[in-house]
Amino acid sequence: MKPIKFPFRISPITPFHIGNGTEYDPLTLIIKDKVAYFINQIEYIRFLLAKDKKALERQLEGSNIKQIHKFFSAAFDPEAKDTYFFSYPVKNDVYETYIKRMDNIQSQGFVQAFIRSTLNMQPYIPGSSIKGAIRTAVLSNLCSDKNKILQDRDTDKADRKTQAILLEYWNRERNTADIPSDPFKFVKFEDIPWKNEWIRIFLVEITTPPEAAGIRKNPFQGGYQTKESKREPKIPILMEVALSRNEWVVDSELTVLVMDKYNSGLKKILPSGPNDIKPLLKIVNDYYKKQIDKESEYYKSMNPSAQKNYETIKGLFQSVKDNECIIKLGMGTGQNYCSYAVMNYQPKSRKMVNNLPMGWMRLTF
Repeated sequence: MKPIKFPFRISPITPFHIGNGTEYDPLTLIIKDKVAYFINQIEYIRFLLAKDKKALERQLEGSNIKQIHKFFSAAFDPEAKDTYFFSYPVKNDVYETYIKRMDNIQSQGFVQAFIRSTLNMQPYIPGSSIKGAIRTAVLSNLCSDKNKILQDRDTDKADRKTQAILLEYWNRERNTADIPSDPFKFVKFEDIPWKNEWIRIFLVEITTPPEAAGIRKNPFQGGYQTKESKREPKIPILMEVALSRNEWVVDSELTVLVMDKYNSGLKKILPSGPNDIKPLLKIVNDYYKKQIDKESEYYKSMNPSAQKNYETIKGLFQSVKDNECIIKLGMGTGQNYCSYAVMNYQPKSRKMVNNLPMGWMRLTF
């Protein structure tokens, strides 16, 4: 059958970070005079060889990574524009923290990287991240009855089987998941290019409510408790964060490919059929409104600015249109916090940028 396409626009409500698991250090990122430069390593090595080959060789022979970092930073010249891919300004607190890390031998990483294309260094929002956020909402809607959640000491195994049963791709004869029949295989969100100038480096604050700093229950094992460390990181988290501005929005497309019109699980995603996306958006909004509602007691204990920001996000759900949904993406969502299997579970800490909770955004279809 012909693919059905739903154009949509994505509008960040708060800053967000979607990582690729890597961290920048002064061999790949240099902050000089409060500007971050992302190094073209091949060209920068050529620049250093031409400038002072013996000095570079001495640093490399010493094999002291701390001294190599300092050498790379000190020798950098912004006028040599071939030596970096792009740049953007950083705030003073970021600059000072970055310099301190160069003197901290125990600091393994400097800046947590936003996910980027390896070909052109362009940041992007993975379509799989959006689909994952939608899938979580759908599964939550399907297992509102807690008895539908399977229990097993192997929680991953129980989770996979629960998903397969709820989305009707569990093969009872073979007692296994029929992965090709997963209805979300027919739903594709495109990767969404972002812009380098819409990203900055921030000090990300970790906040912990007093009641969450002690003992918490394992949500899968009744009565079992584990003590959590009360220590906070001594070195603040430096992270590449995508900014949120009203004019910074991008367009994309959702494709529903109905390869098997008899796939019963597809009706769980699109209850009114593949041509009508509005019931799905209601499911998504209902789920994420529950998530922000769960935060009520948490943000009452925060400072006035953060508390007001939480209230504002919560209020957005009152005016959302039937062709829109609000979701949470990337760092700060919390694997357990946004998991359908533990709806009442509260995370120990939250990550904030400038008193804003991370990752909230609006999709308009």
